[in-house]
Amino acid sequence: MNNNITRKEFLKLTAAAAAGAALSSLPGTANAQAGDLLHRPIHSTGEMIPAIGLGTASDGFGRMNNDAQYSQRKNAIEALIANGGSVIDTSPTYRGAEAVVGRALEDLGMRDRCFLATKTSIYG
Repeated sequence: MNNNITRKEFLKLTAAAAAGAALSSLPGTANAQAGDLLHRPIHSTGEMIPAIGLGTASDGFGRMNNDAQYSQRKNAIEALIANGGSVIDTSPTYRGAEAVVGRALEDLGMRDRCFLATKTSIYG
C-alpha cells in the first residue's frame, strides 16, 4: 500500500481544511457539537433560528384521510421541536398544510416554541 500523496491531493486537502476552518468562524454560525443544530440569524432582528426546519410543501402533508395520517404529521412536528428544531415552512398554497400545522401546534401546546415561515400566494 502506498501512503504517499501527490502534490495535487495535498493542495486539495489543505484547501478543504482551510475552507472548513474559515466557514466555522463566520458570524452567525454555531460551532456544532454533538446534538447541536446550526443556527443562523434573522437579519432584521438578530434572532437566532435553526438553519434546518420542517418543510410542508409535499402534496401529502396537508391532505389527510384519517386520524392516523394526522398523528404522523403531529408526531413529526413534535419530534422536530423535541430535538431543538423550531422552523416550520408553510404556505396557503400547500394544500391545507397551514391548517394541519396550526392544529398540531395547538394540540401539542407548542406554538410558542416555533418559528413559522410562510408566504403569500401570487394567485387570487
